[in-house]
Amino acid sequence: MLIWSLTGFFAGFIYPAWCALYSETAESVSPHGVGRAFGITATLSPVAGLFLNLGLPQVVDRWGWSTWMIVAGGCCFCVSALVSFGKGPWWVSASERK
Repeated sequence: MLIWSLTGFFAGFIYPAWCALYSETAESVSPHGVGRAFGITATLSPVAGLFLNLGLPQVVDRWGWSTWMIVAGGCCFCVSALVSFGKGPWWVSASERK
């Protein structure tokens, strides 16, 4: 009970700031994009939780923690690569900032 209480306490500081950043970023793309962005997040979050709760123990049991860390690192690299290709009206180049 203490751990869950502390988790909720600290999430109370983090979650509103995350929501504000997320919604402002989505709104800068499109005013109608905020609902879509939160809808996509609300759809993908349970999928990620399901994958972690069912997939993580299987991978660790069969191949060990080092394999899971490689998978997690590969996913982080893929997200970084995908974000780097994001171009649109919200992407301000260095020459436009001056």
